[in-house]
Amino acid sequence: MKTAGSIKDTAVYKNKTYGFCSVSCKGEFKKSPERYAQK
Repeated sequence: MKTAGSIKDTAVYKNKTYGFCSVSCKGEFKKSPERYAQK
């Protein structure tokens, strides 16, 4: 999902910052970050 213009929130995982379009997207990421983080 492209979010560059609409980043509402961020989270840091393994020293990388990830941007999210909504609180719910961030919540899903935080439940299982290894599933969504790029390797």
